[in-house]
Amino acid sequence: AVLRCKGEINVTPPIPGGAPSGIALADNVEDLQILYGIDSAGDQSANQYVAAPTDWSQVVTARICVLVRSDKANIATVGNNYRDCNGTVTAVPADGRLRRAFTATFNLRNRINILP
Repeated sequence: AVLRCKGEINVTPPIPGGAPSGIALADNVEDLQILYGIDSAGDQSANQYVAAPTDWSQVVTARICVLVRSDKANIATVGNNYRDCNGTVTAVPADGRLRRAFTATFNLRNRINILP
């Protein structure tokens, strides 16, 4: 699978009447998840992470996870489990590709109240 930017971001004008094609950002992406950290206690720290917050004023962080796989098949061995973006330990599928989830949490600085 290819992670693509939807829309037209290159400098070549689109074909008249054609749809924007977008551009490939990364190959072999199997999953992309964004969870939002909610500060329900008012202490400027995320207490829980949700996919779709109901109160955006409580969002203080964003956690992004990208699950990628190897380009080559049949290189992972049996018992070579991996942890997916949900934190679930998963057995290597029959294709034998290596997989790894990369997760980063970002503090949304414009959402944090600065105390005097």
